[in-house]
Amino acid sequence: MNSSSGIEVVDGLNGEPKKRHRVSRRFGCKAHLFFRLNVHHGYIVNAFIERHTHSLASDAHKKYLEEAVGDYSDIGYTSVEYKNYSCDLKPYIISVDAQMILNKLFLKRELCSAFVFEFPVDDQLTRILWVDTIARKNYTIFGDVVSFDATYSTNRYNMIFEPFTGKDNHEKCVTFGASLLCNEDIESYSWFLTRFKDCMGQAPRMIITDQNPSIKIVVEQVLVALTSSILQSVTFDSGLAD
Repeated sequence: MNSSSGIEVVDGLNGEPKKRHRVSRRFGCKAHLFFRLNVHHGYIVNAFIERHTHSLASDAHKKYLEEAVGDYSDIGYTSVEYKNYSCDLKPYIISVDAQMILNKLFLKRELCSAFVFEFPVDDQLTRILWVDTIARKNYTIFGDVVSFDATYSTNRYNMIFEPFTGKDNHEKCVTFGASLLCNEDIESYSWFLTRFKDCMGQAPRMIITDQNPSIKIVVEQVLVALTSSILQSVTFDSGLAD
């Protein structure tokens, strides 16, 4: 009943504590809760000894303990109250939601210097590209052939989600990067492919994409300088998206 009760078990062979796969927090706490089984009433509390030898969780943190609430339905508010709170919160963040995304990305870059993201500096966040450490490593190994298409969109901000993907040697899908674009024009795709090439240090040898005319023009313009660049357009079955 208490994670701090008891002491570390000592190995009788060499006199050293046995190694555990997890960190031990046992240091002889004297708090105990004793139960007694009654044939008519079930388990009954027989004795409670409140002799903690360590600091307890503060009241501010107790509400986050699963043992304290038991279930999400017991945390003190209903789904309607949550929706009302969400509606009240949206007007406060509507003018800073883009900055909140950028702050999150800046924080990720502080934690990992290999994390890269690009965005144009203007009054609105119209496009953004991000590449993490795993994506860059995947691209180094499996980036000969890259696929991306504009079939994904977000409903609220009307932005197109553009993932760069490929396959590893186990035929599993891997991600090389991703971007959000407001427009599917030549300028946006030119910025997208140029920034991706700069982040990775080199362009892919082959790009597989849909038959968007803007993408085809941009790929030819951005990658035409590389003799190994090949554009391969494939038609995606729209029924699969449905």
